[in-house]
Amino acid sequence: MRSSRWIAFPCILILGLGVSGCNLPQAPGTPSPTAVPPPSPTVTPTEGPCMIIADSDLTVYQRPSVAADVFGTMMAGESYPAGGQTADGWFGFDPGVAQAANIGVFRLRWVQEGTSGLRLEGDCASVPVVVGPPPGICFDMPMDTTQVYEEPNLASSVVATMELGDYAAVIERATDWAQVDLGQGNTGLAVVGWVEEWTLNMNGPCEALPIVTVSSPATATPVPTAGPAALTPRSGDITCRFGPGMEYAPGGTILGGAVVPILGRDEIGGWWAIDLPRHPGMRCWVSVDDATTSGDTSSVPVLPPPSPYVSAVTVSMTPETATIACNAFPYTFGVRFTIEVTGPTTATFRRILSDGHTAPAETVEFLEFGSQSFSDYYRVGAAGTYWFRVTTSSPNAVSGEATVTMSCSP
Repeated sequence: MRSSRWIAFPCILILGLGVSGCNLPQAPGTPSPTAVPPPSPTVTPTEGPCMIIADSDLTVYQRPSVAADVFGTMMAGESYPAGGQTADGWFGFDPGVAQAANIGVFRLRWVQEGTSGLRLEGDCASVPVVVGPPPGICFDMPMDTTQVYEEPNLASSVVATMELGDYAAVIERATDWAQVDLGQGNTGLAVVGWVEEWTLNMNGPCEALPIVTVSSPATATPVPTAGPAALTPRSGDITCRFGPGMEYAPGGTILGGAVVPILGRDEIGGWWAIDLPRHPGMRCWVSVDDATTSGDTSSVPVLPPPSPYVSAVTVSMTPETATIACNAFPYTFGVRFTIEVTGPTTATFRRILSDGHTAPAETVEFLEFGSQSFSDYYRVGAAGTYWFRVTTSSPNAVSGEATVTMSCSP
């Protein structure tokens, strides 16, 4: 007898297993079919991951403070696994929505312990304590190792290094540079310095940052008066996207006042293709409405749009561990997975179980960048460690996996 079996393959009868199901998201306006819920476990484990549960509607904040912007409402009956907690009693969770640029603690949304209608269950003492970003501050959350310079000049001394997961307040900006204060962040360093503009990955009220003029031969960008085509943001900072359209994911920011060479345009002439300043080879697209041009734009070549791709696959199973009586099997674990893309595409994927079962290939269509989430469940018949994996095969190969541990006592 197998100790586990596949429960929810989509829309296809799987010979030999005698099961069928469909978990693809419904098109907008399409009535949802009546779902058949998985059977309830015989015994509810007393231990497990820390779960944030709403017994009544709860206000959820962008940052761990009642002075922060409101993210939304957690409806009564909703629950999420806790991803972090602060020393002053806030619990954060990943809401499972597309967050192409947010990383680390900035992916969390927050509720305050002790709020009426909020219930915490499971091993909440083991939830990692994090330094939550305060409200009202623009932060830089670099996506890779980033050097902090003493001056806005590559020839100046490196005074600190920020790693993935670090964040620091952005004080002001200049062409190709931004000044950051590591003392306002999670590094524990009392350092103020400069980072290159192309490394910025910002979160918060960043639109009103002061723009300063700095003298730096290493970073000065000449303003062309004639010759090759170039563009300048029309008003303040502008967003550069992965492809020529709002349906493509943001790919970076062009600082107000910067002058950037134009590499190409789209076929209908609505978008300019450029390389991000100080990061040659990272192609992105700027709307013609957001920029003014100089130089000879008549000879700019038409470039094809990029092929969107799967940027992330994430899988979670709940609870992560469970213990029941040995005569109480089978036991059902909940599964949730998310596929995130950079633009319009059709993703092909498979669900794979640790017991050897592999679902037929499925497809999901994306009309724009973002993510789509799916629910499933995994029923097991004995103690052991189990995993649930989701792997995409097109437009590119990406995998995500979650693991759970099941034990029993006489």
